[in-house]
Amino acid sequence: MAINFTFPVRLLAAAAFSLGAMTASAEEMTIKHAQGETVLKAAPKKVLVLDVPSLDNLDALGVEPTGVVGSNLPTYLQKY
Repeated sequence: MAINFTFPVRLLAAAAFSLGAMTASAEEMTIKHAQGETVLKAAPKKVLVLDVPSLDNLDALGVEPTGVVGSNLPTYLQKY
């Protein structure tokens, strides 16, 4: 059985990019993707990063991930 990591990566990226747009009193946010829709009732409290490009984007946005998968990170991302 093949595991498709594309969906979680896209979902996390979409959630991370929307962090700045959501506030504590924000309404639900619906993210449409290839597998359907995901409804976020609040800004994510924890973000897990599955690849280096997503980590690079989150780092640039100032979002600190809860966890990072992998150990072969570029020097500037070694703090994770």
